[in-house]
Amino acid sequence: MADRIDRYLSDYYSGVIDMQIKLRKIELQTPETVDENIGGGTAQNKENRVLDNH
Repeated sequence: MADRIDRYLSDYYSGVIDMQIKLRKIELQTPETVDENIGGGTAQNKENRVLDNH
């Protein structure tokens, strides 16, 4: 328990926590990449034969 508190205090005073907060803010500000191919494309070279489907 004391080791964990010592680690938190050490991170706080060394600036590690401030750096992590700034990094997280930058991550939240950057836009996410959009995948335009969600669900895949449509089938190509597919023939629609009415008589074969019955």
